[in-house]
Amino acid sequence: MAETQDDLTVELTLEGVAARTDEPRHFMRVQPVGAHVEFILGEDQLIATDNAVWLQEVGKTLYPPVIYVPQDEVIVPLKQLDKQTHCPLKGDASYFAFRDEEIGWAYNDPFAFSDIIKGYMAFWPNKVRMVITPQSA
Repeated sequence: MAETQDDLTVELTLEGVAARTDEPRHFMRVQPVGAHVEFILGEDQLIATDNAVWLQEVGKTLYPPVIYVPQDEVIVPLKQLDKQTHCPLKGDASYFAFRDEEIGWAYNDPFAFSDIIKGYMAFWPNKVRMVITPQSA
């Protein structure tokens, strides 16, 4: 199955994988974390969820894996900042702050082939503490 977004064509070959056909070495895989995930800033719990996903991206290098969490499960008020960046694989990123400190980002309107991350956000690992608890068998 192929989709086109502007002049960018992507082939979906495996579940949760999107790869650019114009640059097949740039792709990502999204899969469930399969554990309870919490993000904490100071004494404030930002989110506690069982619905987090890992995003692993390969491009010019193998990027560190990132955990994305459902935005609608974040329990603190976040302010969307007047800042955007662009990823040729995911689209335009918007950035968010808590108590005037930028702490994360999301692709609110990702490319159609990256729609799997719509409604999810990630937090800067150097700004928040992450706790992953295995789910009981």
